[in-house]
Amino acid sequence: RYFVGIEKIIYGNAYYLHLIILSFLPFIIRNFLSIYLSKKIVLVLMTSFLLLPLMHHMGFSYFQFYRYFTKVFAEPIAYTIFLIGFVRLIYYFDKKELLYTTLPLTCLILVAACVMRPNLTISCFFLLLIPFYDLIKSQQFKILIVFCAAGSVIFLPLLHNYYFGGSLVLFTTAAFHEVNIKITLEDYFALLTTLNIEYEKKKLLIEMLKNFINPFEVHKYFILCGLILSLKSKFLKNRILTPLYILVFTQFVLFFFIAPGPRYMWLFWISALVLSVYIFSNLKKERLK
Repeated sequence: RYFVGIEKIIYGNAYYLHLIILSFLPFIIRNFLSIYLSKKIVLVLMTSFLLLPLMHHMGFSYFQFYRYFTKVFAEPIAYTIFLIGFVRLIYYFDKKELLYTTLPLTCLILVAACVMRPNLTISCFFLLLIPFYDLIKSQQFKILIVFCAAGSVIFLPLLHNYYFGGSLVLFTTAAFHEVNIKITLEDYFALLTTLNIEYEKKKLLIEMLKNFINPFEVHKYFILCGLILSLKSKFLKNRILTPLYILVFTQFVLFFFIAPGPRYMWLFWISALVLSVYIFSNLKKERLK
């Protein structure tokens, strides 16, 4: 609602700010793919993203972003803004010593995405934790202060909620148990110890698993196989892959606690797709050698 509120101040009842930001998405996706993949693979994947929505349930489809935009859902804009910050962060991981000064703006972009879509918060926290440590280690204290100031923007909704609602809520009460957190750690503990949970939660867990197991979406098995192969030490030690690993893992774990809607997994599938294609491409190069 914060984004829509700003948009209404500028454009009234028109959604032009949505359209402007979404117009950048193909270029962001192309830059993201180009960091890790060859030009031929990027061309194939971009053709799929723009014209052949074969992976639309995974969010790898421009059509899907626009479809949810027409419903004024938060995901299209929040994920687009997140990907802008994420690509900037990948550039930083590739050339740390040269890009310290880019971190405050990158932090601000990622935090803005968190405000619009709170399920990004856990990923952004771990993504920004390493740059935070780097700034301290390299004694870049001036940049660190600006970096922390940019990160503190995440508390603006808290101030808003306290001033207007009289309660200390970081984002929204809808983020709490029984509203969006459908299955808790206690539920999983009960499942592991007694092999049983409530019927409704069991149904939700089955719905979650269906996002991974679908006979009509064989590309998901390709991606999951790639993720398993990515656990080799030589890939884990690759610095430029670190942001991908963090995003894939945090979004994967988070999904098992929230509502099982496919749109909550878009970033997981998009980042997992890139990581898997990168892994298979490199394994192929090794065999050719």
